[in-house]
Amino acid sequence: MCVLQMTQDICMIQEKITTPVGNKSEKLKRSVIDQKQVKELSITINVQRNVTLSAFLSRNHRIVFNIPKIGINITLPRNVMIMFKECIISCDKHQIFIIEGATIGSLPANKLQLERKGFETLVMPTNKAWKIEFDKIHAVFPYNYNFAECVQEVINTLKWIKLVHKVKKKPFTIDSPLPADLFINVKELLLQLSDDPFEVQLSDNYSLLADEQTETEKRLSALERKIEELRKSLGLLPANKVQELYDNLKEKSSLIYTHRHQQLYNNGPPRTKLFSWKMVNLEIVALADKSLHGKENVINHMREIDISSRYPSDGMDFITLWCRMINCSLEEWTIHLRDFPQAMLDVKDLHIWGRLIGAEQHAHPRAIRTCRIEVGDPWGDMIVERNMPPLKFYYDFESDVKQWTMCTGACWEQTLAQYNLAMTLINHPSKDPSPNLPFWDKIRLLLHGRLTMAMDKMCWMYHASLNPYNKTEMMDWQWTNLILDWTTAKFMFNGDLDIYARTASKYDDCNLLHLPKLRFCIKLEWLCEGDANNHHRVMPCASDKVPYKEDYDSYKDFRSQNMNMSMSFETKSSEANPNNVPYCVFYASTLRWLDKIKMCMTHVSRPTRRGSFFDKPRLPKLQLSRHFRNVNLSVNFHQFHAQYWMSFAKEHGVEMHRGELTFKSGHNLTLVKIEDGLIHRPQANWSIKNINLNLKGAKMWLCCKNETTGMEEKSYFLSVKHVQYDRDDNLMVESAEPQQQSDDREDVEKAFLHRVYIEDLKASWTTTNRNTVFSLFEGYNKAQALKRNLSSGALKGYKVDSQTQATPKSRSRSVSMSNPNSTAATPSPMSRMQSGHTQNLLKRLIQEMDSKSMAFTEEPTGSHEEQLHGVAACQTKDVIHNNLLVELKNSQVMLQGAHTKGYVIVCAAEAKVMSCIHKPVWQNRQLKSKTTWVSSVDCMQYFATVDNTDNVMWLEKELLDVDDKTDCNLGLDVLDGAVAEMAGSGHSVGGVVTARIPTPTPINIGRQVGFM
Repeated sequence: MCVLQMTQDICMIQEKITTPVGNKSEKLKRSVIDQKQVKELSITINVQRNVTLSAFLSRNHRIVFNIPKIGINITLPRNVMIMFKECIISCDKHQIFIIEGATIGSLPANKLQLERKGFETLVMPTNKAWKIEFDKIHAVFPYNYNFAECVQEVINTLKWIKLVHKVKKKPFTIDSPLPADLFINVKELLLQLSDDPFEVQLSDNYSLLADEQTETEKRLSALERKIEELRKSLGLLPANKVQELYDNLKEKSSLIYTHRHQQLYNNGPPRTKLFSWKMVNLEIVALADKSLHGKENVINHMREIDISSRYPSDGMDFITLWCRMINCSLEEWTIHLRDFPQAMLDVKDLHIWGRLIGAEQHAHPRAIRTCRIEVGDPWGDMIVERNMPPLKFYYDFESDVKQWTMCTGACWEQTLAQYNLAMTLINHPSKDPSPNLPFWDKIRLLLHGRLTMAMDKMCWMYHASLNPYNKTEMMDWQWTNLILDWTTAKFMFNGDLDIYARTASKYDDCNLLHLPKLRFCIKLEWLCEGDANNHHRVMPCASDKVPYKEDYDSYKDFRSQNMNMSMSFETKSSEANPNNVPYCVFYASTLRWLDKIKMCMTHVSRPTRRGSFFDKPRLPKLQLSRHFRNVNLSVNFHQFHAQYWMSFAKEHGVEMHRGELTFKSGHNLTLVKIEDGLIHRPQANWSIKNINLNLKGAKMWLCCKNETTGMEEKSYFLSVKHVQYDRDDNLMVESAEPQQQSDDREDVEKAFLHRVYIEDLKASWTTTNRNTVFSLFEGYNKAQALKRNLSSGALKGYKVDSQTQATPKSRSRSVSMSNPNSTAATPSPMSRMQSGHTQNLLKRLIQEMDSKSMAFTEEPTGSHEEQLHGVAACQTKDVIHNNLLVELKNSQVMLQGAHTKGYVIVCAAEAKVMSCIHKPVWQNRQLKSKTTWVSSVDCMQYFATVDNTDNVMWLEKELLDVDDKTDCNLGLDVLDGAVAEMAGSGHSVGGVVTARIPTPTPINIGRQVGFM
């Protein structure tokens, strides 16, 4: 306080002394002389000693600036240059910021003229400019240090200085002084959060223990090999001698582990990094201009950028308001968590430019909080007022990126929870007593505008493992030539998408999905009590000015209750490369790998440092995956190819080529509370509202490898002209009352939950297709049996007496025996698994492997379901739900034998299959469910080849329906058709049909059986 008052008095005395006295002409001459002298004035100040500046903010907080050497070069009137090699900023005796190679100075007015020409909307060709350059900026925040509280003290002190000296905010108009342009260059920027030392030691001890376990197994294997060599050379060894060798090895392993633990940190200090943010060669150019200056101009730009939000008609006042043209670039940007090998974010060659607006709204009286400043004796404490509304950003950015890679997964959720806890000590949370906003609502509140990014390559990787050090098991989404457009509640992706399954085995790696020229759109609808986009009306409230204490929420109208999301995938053909179509390739192992992905995505993370022990309330954390209400999915592919193989060897598989594929579905999420007396989070129940699938021009081949040549062979299996599937849950009858039998059959058919329509089905069943299908089915059954046997549920059928302890045979020491009744410390889950039920089961299997033989059969052993027979049991008046309706039109199936040439075609003009669910039936003292299947076939016919040929001739559409009076073969009218019937080439049994298109070998098939 005294220093500030003294400085102000010195400035006033200097102003009085230097004030010229005399007439105006003498003042003018003196000013001209002073200007000439000032042009030649140059001041250079070099300080070779340490310069320390300390600011005592309060009794508990202090900031110290330590600069070893500093140089100042001033050339009046405008050139100023300040340089220092190093600056250390300490907060409360913690070195937080380390700045090296700093240069701060003014630039010539035309230095940034080229950058200003890049923005055509700027009206000023030049402007005064300053440059700020740093070789290195490191900010390291110690663990559990409340940096946010120290920053709050700094802001409070600056507010108090303005209050004491009565500094008032000047009106922000177009005539206000225009700020200078800024050129900021940082060669290396590092922000790091320190980890909990206890967590670091746990991680190091676990890594050492895992490595020592591996080394111990190697020593044990070496000892066993040595004992076997001695037995071969010397014969039998005494049992006590062998036991002594094992005991000595165990003791030696313990000593080695103890020694390694003592030498753990001799080679270097322990890891301290929890989170690191690193940028290389960061360059920022901020340009000011008359067109961006003044409240009226800035608000016009704000309303132009944020068109989705309704600006208040009565206007708004701002405490902070500015607008700049930004041009930013950097070579590398990486984000790492702890010492995990995979980076969370890795960006190469980023360049971004556009408008940026910062606005902090003037607070209402209830949104002004008071803070106490410790000035000290004899003045005492003072009170300053703080504005509570946050600083919002409005932007209109475009960006070019060479490579953008980001990674996430359930295995990192615990670390991210630690990061969130650490950030609360760096960025102080709001003082508003309302419940905290989730991150998606914070983004809606603080960020507004448009971001368009052009990326050469963007990768999104998701961990398929719960190991945070995993770097092999991942799902990799790769976009090439991507255009990303992010606006309010809408994301648009345009580019080529490839989804890869990355596994530890190279034989399981595959390009799971390839979607060229994909247009992927995500639209969000936030369900709020008020207008979801009206963020201007959101006003925080100080804790001492809350109108009511119970369930108060300042963000009540803005906070989202749920969210509706619509996703659409659309591909278009490319004229330059028409063969580049969407395709999917996967193996049987890929399906098992997708189960791991599902397990990771549905993994529920445990609370991290929550509860009374950590002095943090266990508030339920909202998850975005449980925030949905309605989700709609739309897929439209102009073509689609799919391949499935049993293994990487490609011995048996299926290949499908499809035409246009259209898929639409609607889903609904409801959270159901669990009432069982325990504390649970609500159960998420996903339901299907509707599904619509349309597929045109699909063909399927069965593939197998030729045992002689080793080449892949394809066999025609199935083709359809059109397939349509519809599902509508609104038609499902929830009540158990039976439906009345309707006379209108069409109304009954429309009421089915599942409807399938298939047109022009052509199927081929040959010996090759039969062998391939059976091989695929056998492989599937074996995979399911292996999955069932390896699951934890396979052990539930065994009962092992844990009290009985069998004596192992002395011939082997492969199983370590221990007394189960001995008292020990609480074991870890791994040790429990090794010494509990599983180990006892393994011991029992080892004991019985010489005396008992066990065989596994894949045949079902359960009793067969009792079928209901008779007309009375199959009545349709008690139907409570129409489940499935399958309609087939113009279907054909070709059957070919193994020993003779020729084939048989079975066809039908129309076929229907219906499945209904009835009221349960009470029979034999049991309540049994009842389901009926009804099928009908119209115009069913059998055709067989006349000649011994294997060339397939499919029937024309006109031959399948006998109601058609025109012969499709001969093109005759009705009269000529009668002659054809007499000649044996018509619709009667025995009629011969010839291929319409001439072939080198004529193909004739005859009608054998017809059911009209």
